[in-house]
Amino acid sequence: MLERGKGSVFNTGSIIALIICFAVTYILEAIFAFLTGKRSKKAMFIIFLANIITNPAANLVYWTAGSYFNKIILVLLIETGVVVSEWGCYVNFKHEFIHPARFSLGANIFSYFAGSIILLFIKGVL
Repeated sequence: MLERGKGSVFNTGSIIALIICFAVTYILEAIFAFLTGKRSKKAMFIIFLANIITNPAANLVYWTAGSYFNKIILVLLIETGVVVSEWGCYVNFKHEFIHPARFSLGANIFSYFAGSIILLFIKGVL
C-alpha cells in the first residue's frame, strides 16, 4: 500500500511534478490539435478533460510500477491505455474529432516524443 510522506507518490513534490507533467502534456497536445486544424475552444476543452483523466493516472502508474517492470514495455502498455482511453473520450465528439483514434494516437506520439526531447534538454543531455 502507498504511504503518505517523503518516500511516497503522495507528497508535495510529487503533486507539483504531476501538475507540471499534465501542463506540458496538455500544451503539447494542444499544439498538435492546432497543427491538425482542431482550433475551437470546444476541442481544446475536450483535450483538456481527456488529459485530466489520463495523464495523472499514467504518471502515477509509471512512478509506482517503474521499478518493477521493464520501462520500455511499461511505457508501451501505459501509452496504449492512454490512447485507447482518450480515443473513447474523443469518439463522443465526432463533430470535433472526425477520426478520434488517429487523433488520439497522433497527439500522444507527438506529446511523448516532444516531451522526451524537452526532458533531455532539461537534463542537459542535448
